[in-house]
Amino acid sequence: MSRRFTPTVDINIKYWQNFYQQYLNSLYFSTLFWLKEQIKSTRIKTLYFCSRDGYMLYKAWKHLGLDNIAKAYYLPISRDAMRLYAAVNSKNPTKEVNEVLNIFDKRFTIAPPTDKLKILTKWTGIPSESLTDAISKLKELSLRYKNHLRQLNVLEQQNKAFFDIGWGGSVMYHLERFVGEIPNTTFFYIGLRDSTPPTILKRSKVFVFSPTKGAKLRLGIMEYLPLIEFVFSAPHGRFLYLDSNLQPVWDNIHPNTQKVLKIFEQELQNSIENKKYEPFFKHTSPQEVFTPFLNFANNKKFKDLKEWRKIFLEINIDGQYLPFVPTFTQEQILKHPQK
Repeated sequence: MSRRFTPTVDINIKYWQNFYQQYLNSLYFSTLFWLKEQIKSTRIKTLYFCSRDGYMLYKAWKHLGLDNIAKAYYLPISRDAMRLYAAVNSKNPTKEVNEVLNIFDKRFTIAPPTDKLKILTKWTGIPSESLTDAISKLKELSLRYKNHLRQLNVLEQQNKAFFDIGWGGSVMYHLERFVGEIPNTTFFYIGLRDSTPPTILKRSKVFVFSPTKGAKLRLGIMEYLPLIEFVFSAPHGRFLYLDSNLQPVWDNIHPNTQKVLKIFEQELQNSIENKKYEPFFKHTSPQEVFTPFLNFANNKKFKDLKEWRKIFLEINIDGQYLPFVPTFTQEQILKHPQK
């Protein structure tokens, strides 16, 4: 699948180090403290941080030695992989896989049938000559993934918890469509929208907002959703599949985006080693935690926009990278002033 060329511009390392210190120490460690206290109060002994949005908090949990509270694992998982695994293990896999591909089509505009096979290649690692071939490979990969879940005790009866950033609870919903309801499970999220399936919502605890609480903050976070997701993300792409050694294969992300996230990871480690995190590792209201970051996003200062335009989101089917801050030539502005 061809990837559109996006020029790489050198990032300002000092800017991102300062950004971490100004906003992310509070964001990460206040959220982690809430999670730690929730885990202690429920006496859960196993905690799975979902990739990619659980990456930074997983690293902090490990660096702080919190496994004495609950043993933490980093779980390779993605909504689209789980959708496909549920589809190929259904009673009518061809119909179900086509429905998943139609969902992709609504999001990214793909042309059947050749583009659909290219898309399935992303989740299988090998080109497929037909939909039947792709389904057969996906079924094999889904069984490999299910065995990996068993090795991590995800499917066992013991009390366990999952952390993900949240919004719609769709990752866990599609995982349970694939493996069945996971017993004795609590889901922890930063926030959940009204669209969250009831089967997930009834077992969930949230830090900031849910369909019945935190409406004001929910509006602010939803307005700047890509920024919130970015700062909680991992310096690797989305989970695609497990290889034969049960190692996760990740999708690509833009080199600049990866560089910035690696800076955040290094600053997080430095913060713990130098105990800079301690003022934030306490009970803090969601308003105190998220308001400074949302104010930053609202201000849109030129010096910030210049740096944020160097990092990119990926439109994750066709491989197109889109900048956080789009830029336009004078000619484009004059040609389409309203737009």
